[in-house]
Amino acid sequence: MSKVKKYLKITGYESLSIIYEREILAGTIGDKKLEELLRCLASKYLEEDEVVESLLKKNSRGKRDLLDIRKNNKKFMLECGENPYFVAEIVTK
Repeated sequence: MSKVKKYLKITGYESLSIIYEREILAGTIGDKKLEELLRCLASKYLEEDEVVESLLKKNSRGKRDLLDIRKNNKKFMLECGENPYFVAEIVTK
């Protein structure tokens, strides 16, 4: 009898098309590093000024939320980016 394993599935979307997909064993990356990973993947598709504006303090003039992490607590899921955007979620196999 094989054991069920949990994975983090990271998927990149442009509109409804998948542009990136990878699974890593759950527990091999911490929460903060996972958020950092999603930001790195999303920032690849931004202009340099958009990256700078996304990293400004919350109420700063010119602040954009292009690299903010959105969380869905009902189903462990993190999302970052607009279009393209990246999603991390737990899957079992």
